[in-house]
Amino acid sequence: MKKFGVLLLLFIIRSSLINPLFAQMDWICATDSTAWAVRSNHTSVVFDNKMWVIGGWDFNNHYYDVWYSNDGLNWTCAAESTGWSGREFHASVVYDNKIWVMGGHLRGGTYRNDIWYSTNGINWTRVTPAADWTQRWGHSCVVYDNKIWAMGGSDRTGYKNDVWYTTEGMYWTQVDSADWSKRFYHGSIIFDNKIWVIGGRDISGDRSDVWYSTNGINWTCAIDPAPWTGRELHTTVVFEDKMWVIGGKSGEVNLNDVWYSNDGVNWFLATNSAGWSARSGHTSLTFDNKVWILGGEDNDYLNDVWFSAGFTGVKEQHPPMVESTILNEIQPNPFDNCNSIVYTLMKPNQVKLGIYNSLGQEIKLLVNDFQETGSYTVFWNGKDNVDRIVQNGIYFLKMEVGNLQTTSKLIKIGK
Repeated sequence: MKKFGVLLLLFIIRSSLINPLFAQMDWICATDSTAWAVRSNHTSVVFDNKMWVIGGWDFNNHYYDVWYSNDGLNWTCAAESTGWSGREFHASVVYDNKIWVMGGHLRGGTYRNDIWYSTNGINWTRVTPAADWTQRWGHSCVVYDNKIWAMGGSDRTGYKNDVWYTTEGMYWTQVDSADWSKRFYHGSIIFDNKIWVIGGRDISGDRSDVWYSTNGINWTCAIDPAPWTGRELHTTVVFEDKMWVIGGKSGEVNLNDVWYSNDGVNWFLATNSAGWSARSGHTSLTFDNKVWILGGEDNDYLNDVWFSAGFTGVKEQHPPMVESTILNEIQPNPFDNCNSIVYTLMKPNQVKLGIYNSLGQEIKLLVNDFQETGSYTVFWNGKDNVDRIVQNGIYFLKMEVGNLQTTSKLIKIGK
């Protein structure tokens, strides 16, 4: 990566790191309308060197079809009718050279805990009509330590935080209830040889916490909250040795921001507005060295397909800010009445510096100006744009230099 002088951002809560990578993330539309019908709350897997779309919902129909593609543009129906009932909010994984479908929600408020698999996407075998875990939806499943794991979701009694595993799909073992709160619509991935549970909705609302476990029994909170807005119905993938959080819904607001982390603790904004429309209930895959977005729901149900090759570099007039982490800090942070933010520009550029709440709403615009090379100090007195003192809590400092940006957490305390 080319150096550009250096933009010294002198902030972050002591142990947090400044975004080590600033680059352009382009999204390309493979097709705005596929052969499979519009839908959300479906599942997707990579199997037999193809991308697969399984089931879902379009407000009027629960689907039980299965489609595949090796390029994202041309899709083939493997099965119009699979044997399992049409559903949404189910879970799918690839395990033991098979595609698995587990649980979900059906028309009329019916929940399921049936387990199915297929070796080709066409012919499906029911392993059991009722797994040992309760009928549920919005749960997550991953493959780890040569087992399928099922976690959380919602059944008729409410949200869940139980954790189960199986080696053959028929018999499931419960390891315990996790330390993370009962929730559904969360994301789960395997990264750094750990199981991760990311965000979702619990009884308090949409979450932005991140948890991991090396055995499914003992769980550690990596961060709570993360700098991204609490959300549900988002997607999580592993790509380029990072974990990614993509889109989703916060309250009633759909999102199209994309975040990544190398360790689950420090999260950085790849883009606050991807090329695809803000949405939830979509699926994401890593396939052919790209991240893919498939369908979902914005104001309408969707069947578009998008992909990104990740960080592709930056436009010539917007070179990278830094190549390595620069450890500096806001003083003080946490703060009571006022703090100072110091930064140095090594070349002239347009600078925007603002304070935002957890919903991404602007609280206070501190700087929006073209600035020359030099060092600058900006103060925030804990007031909003109409000079009202804001409540104590967590806020986010976003700095934009040209088309590049970084986001950091601030904590306001005191009376």
